[in-house]
Amino acid sequence: MSKLDHKKDAHVYEVFGRHKIDKDLVHLGCIYALNDELARAQSYMTYSEKPWVELMCIRQDNILSVVAQDENVVIGFA
Repeated sequence: MSKLDHKKDAHVYEVFGRHKIDKDLVHLGCIYALNDELARAQSYMTYSEKPWVELMCIRQDNILSVVAQDENVVIGFA
């Protein structure tokens, strides 16, 4: 069995959260995960310092650009 290269083999997920229902959804950062289930778990564990009313993640390659000056702009820190 080959060794897992976390950044090579995993997908990048952008994580967003809202800590109060009347506040904006904000970008918290990004995580690496092999699949959606692991991304949910890792997002929760990584960002559980606050009692979020909403916490979500989206695979970075599923984000569609609507307007951008540079097509190569990356959200987050990946």
